[in-house]
Formats: sequence, C-alpha cells, structure tokens
Amino acid sequence: MTSAAPRIRARDVGLVFVGGVVGTAARLAVTLAVGDAAGLLTVNLVGAFLLGLLTAVLSRSTSARNRQIHLLLGTGALGGFTTYSALAVSATTDLAALGIAALIAIGGVVAAAGGFGLGGGLRASAQGRR
Repeated sequence: MTSAAPRIRARDVGLVFVGGVVGTAARLAVTLAVGDAAGLLTVNLVGAFLLGLLTAVLSRSTSARNRQIHLLLGTGALGGFTTYSALAVSATTDLAALGIAALIAIGGVVAAAGGFGLGGGLRASAQGRR
C-alpha cells in the first residue's frame, strides 16, 4: 500500500519563499564581504553545520510547528544560503575551484555531522531539564 503524496500548501510555499529570500541575501552579503572563493566555502560549510544542527533539534518531534520551522529555516533560508549551483559552475571553470568543491563536499559532511551532534546534545540536555 502506498501513502498519498503530501499536499502542497500555499503557506508552506510562502515559508520556503521567505526563508529563501533571507538566505540568498545572506549569501550575497557573505560573498561581497569575503570574496567569491572564500564566500563559496564559508556559506556551504556554515550552511551544512546549521542544517545539521536544525535537523537534530527539530527531530524530537514531527509536529506541524517543527515542519514549518524546517521549511522556513532549513529548506528556505539554508537552501538559499548554500549554493550547489555556484559550486558546480566554479568547479567546471577553474582547477583551484575544483579543489574548493572537494573541500566543501568533504567539509560539508563533517560540518553537518558536527551540527547534528551538537543539536542532539542540546536536545538531550533540554529534555533532561524537564
């Protein structure tokens, strides 16, 4: 038996849109502040860490509220903040960028795992105080 596909709600699309606008603006600000290569590295590693942290913190519950927070901050803001497309284009045009892309791929997994570990610890600590 298959389950029905989730319905797309206008509110959910709006949350992703608003988060995406904020995340994209933040990415632009970082890139302008530190330059293209350093900005590409920074936004992807910081974004991976924050997504891991957010996922761990929100994983304690599948409530509608947590789902909306994840749509706004995870899918929207962090999706707009990180940038696979710029990474892919840079890697095809410059050998040094290919090295940065490899660093981002490996570092992103490590950063996401670190954020997830920290988030799990924070969640366990908060549950222990209850």
